[in-house]
Order: sequence, then C-alpha cells, then structure tokens
Amino acid sequence: MEASIHPNGEWTAIKTVEFEDGVTSIGNDAFTQCYGLRSVTIPSSITTIGRRAFSDCSSLTSINIPNSVTSIGDGAFGNCSSLTSVNTPNGITSIGSGVFGGCSSLTNINIPNGVTSIGSGAFSGCSSLTNINIPSGVTGIGSGAFQSCTGLTNINIPNGVTSIGSSAFNGCNSLVSINIPNSVPTIEYSTFQNCTSLTSINVPNSVTSIERWAFSGCTSLTSVTIPDSVTTIKDSAFEDCTSLTSINIPNSVTSIGHYLGGAFAGCTSLTSATIPDSVTSIRDVFAGCTNLTSVTIQKGVTSIKDGCFSDCTRLTSVTIPDSVTVIGGSAFWRCTNLTSVTIPSSVTTIGDSAFSSSGLTSIIIPNSVTTIGEDAFSSTDLTNIIIPNSITNISDSAFCACASLSSVTIPNSVTTIGTNAFSACTKLTDVYYTGNKSQWKAIEIGVYNDYLTSATIHYNSSGSGTDTPDFADYAYFGKMDSWNRSVVIDGVEYSFTEEFKNSPANLPYLSAGNYLDNYVYALFNLNEASQISSLQYITGIPCKLEDWNSSDSIVDTSLEPIFIGGTKLKPGDYRVSEITKGSFPTDQIADWIGDDIRVYTSGEEIFKLIHIEHKTGVITSFDPNGSPR
Repeated sequence: MEASIHPNGEWTAIKTVEFEDGVTSIGNDAFTQCYGLRSVTIPSSITTIGRRAFSDCSSLTSINIPNSVTSIGDGAFGNCSSLTSVNTPNGITSIGSGVFGGCSSLTNINIPNGVTSIGSGAFSGCSSLTNINIPSGVTGIGSGAFQSCTGLTNINIPNGVTSIGSSAFNGCNSLVSINIPNSVPTIEYSTFQNCTSLTSINVPNSVTSIERWAFSGCTSLTSVTIPDSVTTIKDSAFEDCTSLTSINIPNSVTSIGHYLGGAFAGCTSLTSATIPDSVTSIRDVFAGCTNLTSVTIQKGVTSIKDGCFSDCTRLTSVTIPDSVTVIGGSAFWRCTNLTSVTIPSSVTTIGDSAFSSSGLTSIIIPNSVTTIGEDAFSSTDLTNIIIPNSITNISDSAFCACASLSSVTIPNSVTTIGTNAFSACTKLTDVYYTGNKSQWKAIEIGVYNDYLTSATIHYNSSGSGTDTPDFADYAYFGKMDSWNRSVVIDGVEYSFTEEFKNSPANLPYLSAGNYLDNYVYALFNLNEASQISSLQYITGIPCKLEDWNSSDSIVDTSLEPIFIGGTKLKPGDYRVSEITKGSFPTDQIADWIGDDIRVYTSGEEIFKLIHIEHKTGVITSFDPNGSPR
C-alpha cells in the first residue's frame, strides 16, 4: 500500500501525519509543499520514500526514518528549511540527488556505514551543517553534494573515494581544511570554488587534471602543492586566489588554460612564476596578477596567447624563449612597469594590443615578424622604433599615442600604413625610410597620421635610424665656385631655397666656404617649386678595384694609406650598398678598366663610384652583382 496526497494548496494547514497499518511506501510528491507540516511518524512497515515526498515542507523540524527504509528518492526532503536533524536508516546504500538539499537549518546528520555514494546536491545549501562524517565505504561524491554548506568547517574524505563531482564543495566559505584522497584522478570544475577560508591544499599524486575553476575564488589560499602527476591545469583553475604568493608548476604539466585561459588570473599576491618547458601554449594565465614582478617562460612554449600577462602592473622582467612564434592580443597590455622586452627571432606575429599601454621605452622587433597587430604598441613610452623589412602593413593604431616617440624607421617593404597608426605621436619629428621618395609617395597612408606625414622624411635610410644617400632624387658632382649659383642638370637649371641660400651652416661636415673650388658630391631633394631643399656632402676616396666579385670589402694595399676622420681605411671596412650593386653604370666598365675611380661612402657602405681621369690604380675586373676587393 502506498500513502499519497496531493494538496495543491488546500493541504497547507496539515500539521501532523500518521500512517495506517500496512503502508509500505510513501509515493512521489506525497506531501510536497505541506508548508504547515511539523511532525511525521514513519512506521517500520515503510521501505520506500519516493521522490520529493516531503519537499518544501518548510515547517518540518525533525523526522525519524526507521531502519526498514532502504530507499529514499531524490529530493525527498529538499528545502525543508526548518529541519534540524535527521536519523538516516542503516539499510540505505546511497543518498540520492538533492535528498536534503536546501535544508538550511540542518545541523547534524548521520550517514550510515552502508552508503557507497552521495548524490548530486544531496546536502547543498545546508548552511547550518558544521560537521559531517563520510563513511569509509563511500566511493563517489556527486556534483554539488555539499555546495554552499557555508557553516561546514572541515570534512574528512575517505581513501576509497575515486570521484568528487563538480562544485561538490563550491561556496563552503567556512571550510579551513580538506584532505583529497590519493584515489582521486581528477579535481573537477568548481569543486572547491569560493572556499574563502581554505588556506592550503595538497593535491595528491593520483591527480592528472585540475579542471576549470577548481579552486577559483579561494581568497585565503596561500600555498598549493601540485604533484608531477598533473598534466593539465585548465581555465581559471586558481583564478582570484588573492593570497597565493607562489606556485610551482611541475614539468609534467603540458597544458595551462587552453580555451578561456586565466588559470592564475587575479592572483594579486603572486610575485614570480616559471612556465615549464613541457608547456607549449599559455593564455590569460597570469592576467591581473598585479604583484607579479618576473616571469620565466621555458623553451618549449610556442604561443603566448591573448591576455596572458595583461594588467600585470608590476611586471618588470619577462624571458621569452626562441621557441615562441606568436605573441597574442593584449598579451602584455597595461604592464606599466615593463620597460623593455627581448623578442626572439622566432616570433612571426605580434597580436592586437600586445604591448598597448605598457611601460615600454625601447624594443627591437626582429626581421622574423611579419604581422604587427592593431594597437600593438599604442600608448607606450617608446622613443624610437625600427620596423623590420619583413613588414608590409603597419596596422591601424599600431603606435597610436606614443607621446615620446621622436623617430621611426620604416622599410621600403611597407605598402600600407593604417588609420591612426601614428596619431597623437606629438614628438615625432624624423622618419627614416629605406626607400626613395617615389616609393614613399606610393605608400597608402590612412587618415589621422598627420604627425607622421609632417615629420622630416630621410630617404634611403640604412634602416638603423641614420641617413644614407638618396639616389632616387638628384645628385650633383663637380666644383662649386659660388654658394648662390644655380645648378644645371640635364639642361634644367635648379636654384636653392632661401633657407639654404642664406644658411650655409646647414651643409654637413664642411662650411660653404670649404666647398668652393673643390669637387663635391651633393645629394639634394627638390621642393614643390623645383628648388633644392637639402644637400649632403660625402667624402670622396681615390682607390682602385682589383676585383669586383669577391667578398664585401675593399682591399687596396698598393696606394698610399687613406684616412677618413683620422682613421686609416683597412680591408673589410666598407661594404657595397644594394643601391650601388644594382645601379652601377655597367656600360662604362670597359672604359674604366685600368683607370682610377673615386669611391663615395656613407657610414660603412659604398654608395657611388665615380670615374676620375688621373690614374693612380686600375680596375682589373668587374661584376655588378658582387662586391669590390
């Protein structure tokens, strides 16, 4: 016989229940929502209590379940918020899902020795429960089994337990210690999340994976021991553990926060960290670790993904190994004390906002980098930047608001400069461009780059922030008999601008007077009025070419020693520029064999070879694709 009533509101005044002889079970939902029910006497004839049989009986204060009962259905006493104690019969082998969930006044419960499993949410929300003994026969604790048991201070998990479900102890904010048996292979997601009084945890060496949010929000946790059995630490596993000062990640770990990241994000007391070489990719791992000062990333990591160290405001040092190929978006965003980083030549991609709003004052971008993302270096303290010739596009806002940036070197490989790429770079005065003027004019430059376009453009730069000759414009070789004279080239007369006409000191190396009656090699640019607006003097050196197709240096031992600025020219001092190799007048070579030449140099590169009639040496052979020797 089964006892069952369905009050539907009109039975809420029932205060007591007695059962007739012969009743063996209490059916599903039998007394659910009997809000006025205060006491129940269950006879020894009862063997089964159905699902939700007494759920939401909010006035029920105690109940004695006889040993004849062998089965209690899921949620049988759920939300009996006045229930203070329960005697659980010895005959049951499992406590079903939500059986006592929401019994917020329950202070004590006895789990019999025959129980082998505790179901999902079995005691969730039992906020007055301070202590519970789990018998040694239990092998499984279900998801949320003790979730939000805010009064629970300690719990002993027996060694026979092989699984602890997700959120099993989530929100147990009075729990100060817990032992995890050596039989558990995985710490499931949110298992100990928001256990704010938990101070330490020892992860047993049976564990191979620490799942998402496993210990997140454990704000009193100061130390964690992770054994070398662990291979995976998943997203946000220790997020917002604000008292955690150090962490040792063993070499067994191959994955940290693969999808969402944030394994140690918000650990504001963490001061240093080392990523082992067994890990290949990290994402958001230490975001918001505001006291982190140094990080060592061992070789093996190939990708520093999005947000990995964002908001690490005290980070001053980071070691990036040459195994890394990608620095992801916002990887070092707002690392305000990070003033320099060495980017290895293995890196090919620097993502959007990778170093935005950081404290960078200098950085070297290697030639391996092919992509610089939007806002990659915006709002930093960079004073100069050299963009490698592997870059073809400078993305939108890449260097926006770099208020200390005074110079930038741009290679002739660049074809587009994005919107706002150099906007608000108020101190930008010099652009060193490795190409010529016509190539510069061909670059597609987006709007709001006024500081870039109004800066002084130094054409045919060496790529290291210094001027080199611009052979794409005009060059003048000959004597200057007066300063104010015009120059005739190819039948066209060019005059000097008033600025240069009246300011001879603008000529480099020599004053205007020293130029007069001397041969000079003057490089110049023309303004829109076809006036010469700049000049550069380059030293002329007489020497001979013995061989043009050997190595990249001049060897000339037969002539008198040649000095430049008091320094003797030695073999190997000079290289032939690519401009010279590609533009030497090969049709005149036959006439020059056996003749003297004059070599014009800038820095350590040869930029022009000019024939001189008076012989002091000979050219024995020439290959325009080689180098002089």
